[in-house]
Amino acid sequence: MNGITKPSKQGAVRLFFAIQPPGEIQTALNKIAKNAASAQSGWSLKSENIHLTLIFLGDVEADKIDRLRGIAANITGQSFSLTIQGTTYWKKNHIVMAKVEHYPAELFELVNHLKTALVAAGFVCENRKYKPHITLIRKAVAHQSIQLEKPIQWDVNDWLLMQSCLSEQGARYSELGRWPLNLN
Repeated sequence: MNGITKPSKQGAVRLFFAIQPPGEIQTALNKIAKNAASAQSGWSLKSENIHLTLIFLGDVEADKIDRLRGIAANITGQSFSLTIQGTTYWKKNHIVMAKVEHYPAELFELVNHLKTALVAAGFVCENRKYKPHITLIRKAVAHQSIQLEKPIQWDVNDWLLMQSCLSEQGARYSELGRWPLNLN
């Protein structure tokens, strides 16, 4: 099985919808995270794993992936921008995350449209308030916030369906679908 652990349900895959920064932004955020983790505590996410979760589905039967793609293809949303100003610490979850100036209404509208469509199609979604965040460091005990001299501008023009494969080396994410957002 190549070191990949099976999901908890036979024939199921771990899925989530997300937005993912372009490679150069992932690399910049990973560099910030590595420096902070080595100076303080925790372990930084690999560049390619840096994302913002829209909806976490958890274990889903693999034969439902095409259905999820069909649902996603019918969702429309507007593009938006995120301005990353530095880092901040979420003590309850022991993570260091990117400090975003503000999360725009377009992000919440995308999540709400997607969640409504998924629930209508019989999928189970988390029933708690959506708290967007971009995790940079896990298992952090404490963190001294970092303020960037030059904020990072991330123009979000699409969103994805991702599969998470867990192994002893950590999570590996695979893209299963990508959909554009309408340009403003």
